[in-house]
Amino acid sequence: MDQIKHLIISGYTQLNQGIEKRDIELVENSVGNYTTAIEMLYSLNDVRSERIQRILAVAHNNRARGLMSLQKYIDAIDDYTKALELGFEDTDLYHNRGAAFKELGELNKALEDFERAIGVGHENPISYYNRGQVFLGLNMYTEALNDFEKAKRLGIEEPAIYSLLGSTYMKTGKLEEAYESFTAALRLGERQDFIYRLRSEVLRDLRRPMEALEDISRAINISPEPVYFHLRGVYYFMLKQYEDAVENFSNAIRLDSKRPEAFLNRGLALSKMDKHLEALQDFLKTLELGLETPIVYASMAAAYQNIGDNKRAMDNILKAKSLE
Repeated sequence: MDQIKHLIISGYTQLNQGIEKRDIELVENSVGNYTTAIEMLYSLNDVRSERIQRILAVAHNNRARGLMSLQKYIDAIDDYTKALELGFEDTDLYHNRGAAFKELGELNKALEDFERAIGVGHENPISYYNRGQVFLGLNMYTEALNDFEKAKRLGIEEPAIYSLLGSTYMKTGKLEEAYESFTAALRLGERQDFIYRLRSEVLRDLRRPMEALEDISRAINISPEPVYFHLRGVYYFMLKQYEDAVENFSNAIRLDSKRPEAFLNRGLALSKMDKHLEALQDFLKTLELGLETPIVYASMAAAYQNIGDNKRAMDNILKAKSLE
């Protein structure tokens, strides 16, 4: 029993130090020590005694924490479940198993565990925070909003909670609330490109394209992603600055030449500049990439008409109508 005690104490120390220092080797050593201790505990004659069952439950729980840190979520779930079967029931265990299910994309199982965690320790803000994320993933937006607001009232006052609130408000069409939430996230230090991107989309839908343009430009300065250039092209188009729109759509295409929307929108901007042959090439490329919608064919019809090819213009008008 002394050897088992030593393994458990060593495992616990290594686990906490490994997680704190983000030292994978220490965490792996901890998991190894707990594995040996668990095997030895199961070999004891009095393994069914209440005392040994309690030690086993704690050992399974702590090994699961290490496995979570190593991103071995299936193994962690097995250990958390074993700890529960051995009678070790508390908020953290349900919460952590729920987190493992969430990482695996098993949202319904994650939801069940977070609800149990809230039932065991109903004032745990982290459980509300995580359950809100699961609700968001399940498109249950009202429930997600309620949980994020509850987590905030219970003391979670960090940028991420405002980012999640903003995303959820966007999903429910509450644009002013979404704008305020993203602004709060940025004020608290969440100066990540995707927050500027999301706030820019809110501003676009609020018909504030100049401010949307400023935000998407900030996102590009942080991370020049093709989708950001595409969005900036859209905002320039809204502002009728077609040359700038074409430049940004071209940048999006340069970074990702498989984006049919970028070719379509560049074609629309070129049409506004009376560059109909160039626009037509972009519309044809849009079709080649698999995007067939009425607007593509209607735009091609207009381009053909502007270059004097009335037969093809009519063919594309008919095609557009057949897709409506």
